[in-house]
Amino acid sequence: MNKLKFKKKNLFLKNGFIIPRKSIFEKRRIIITEWDNSKQSSDNFHKAISELEKENIPYTVEWKREITNITKLIYFCYSIILDLILLGGIIFALINIDRWL
Repeated sequence: MNKLKFKKKNLFLKNGFIIPRKSIFEKRRIIITEWDNSKQSSDNFHKAISELEKENIPYTVEWKREITNITKLIYFCYSIILDLILLGGIIFALINIDRWL
C-alpha cells in the first residue's frame, strides 16, 4: 500500500485519505467545571485560567447554552414519536394485508 508520511507525526496518508494516528479508543482525563455569570464566579474563572497558563497546562474553554440541551431532548422525543407512528403503520398494514390480496 502507498503510505506517504507527513511532517506532522499524528497524520498519515493511506489510499488518498488523511488518517489520524491516534487510537479512537484512547482514554483521556477531562475536568469539566461550570461557571455562572456572577462576579465571584468570573473572578475564580480568570484565576483558574491564569493558574493553568502559569503551570503551562493545555486547556480549552467551551461555551454551552441551556437551549441546546432542551433542543436535543425535544428532537429525541420527536424522533421517538415519529418512529412509533411509522412502526404502527407498518403493523397495521401487515395485519390488514389480507384485504389487499
